[in-house]
Amino acid sequence: MVKTQREEEVKIMSKSFLESKTLPKISARNWHRFLKVWSQEKHNLKTVESKLNAIKGACSNEADRALLEHSKTEADCFSKLYLKYGTPRQVSKKLIADIENSKPPGVNAIEGFLLSIIMTAEYIEVEKQTVIITPERITKIVSNTLEGSLALEWAKILYNLKKECEAAFVPAGEEGPSFEELWQTSHGATILARFKDWCKQLINLGRDVPLPVKNSSQERSRHASAPNPSNAVKTSVSAHNWKCPLCGGSHPDRKGKSRKYLAACNAFNDQNIHQRWQTIRKLSYCQVCLTENNHGRYGAECTLKRIACKHCPEKPHHPLLCSKA
Repeated sequence: MVKTQREEEVKIMSKSFLESKTLPKISARNWHRFLKVWSQEKHNLKTVESKLNAIKGACSNEADRALLEHSKTEADCFSKLYLKYGTPRQVSKKLIADIENSKPPGVNAIEGFLLSIIMTAEYIEVEKQTVIITPERITKIVSNTLEGSLALEWAKILYNLKKECEAAFVPAGEEGPSFEELWQTSHGATILARFKDWCKQLINLGRDVPLPVKNSSQERSRHASAPNPSNAVKTSVSAHNWKCPLCGGSHPDRKGKSRKYLAACNAFNDQNIHQRWQTIRKLSYCQVCLTENNHGRYGAECTLKRIACKHCPEKPHHPLLCSKA
């Protein structure tokens, strides 16, 4: 009986973390993504042992593996990793900042963007970090990334929510904080929950009718009509206008140049293996280099096969698409 249960745990762990690769590797760069995905996926692991194996298996270097070698509980592992890579408060701020600074998603990317918001919201709720949420912060996310009619809809929702909270407000004496002060500082959990529910409604709506997205045609027209005295300016504008079809960002490198491949996209990295395959097929991207270039069926004509997965040479594909990598 015990052996059967152990085998079942191994199957669950294998399916959730080894085959689908939903759990990012732990590193300074991926720490916030690891925590966000972990909060969504750890329920698949039913025993302490399987959770410890998953955490330790996600370590990307020997130093982290040595750090966790003698840890016997999930809490002990995370207490050590928090000291090295950042606390839940720091990670929550990083996740929100990433969303705040996101470029407006395109038609094909808006559902993935909304899912990323929901995952972030659920992580912040689980870690009890809703104190960082303010009405202005959520409004900034909406106005920066979503189309005007959606931004107006959210403004109405937020206004009605504020009226609901104000109606339930009981003053704490003459020296107590006013409702307006509490609205700005103490209603983060309520605002985030309502925002998350709204995002879920948008996803369901978007599966029936296309959601409106920010239209950049006027922006492109303005650049096109402006005087361009040199090819350098044209090149700069072209590079600046490129947007990832999944997250709406440009994935700039250290020099500000756009990285036009999905391996540089946080939203793509947050997906599991099955979702990544769906994404490249939907976008008709090369399965080897993860770009929009037409490299033939199965990337047969791609010149970057050197970066393909080394575990499956008979079927070239990028390591991020491999369940064996």
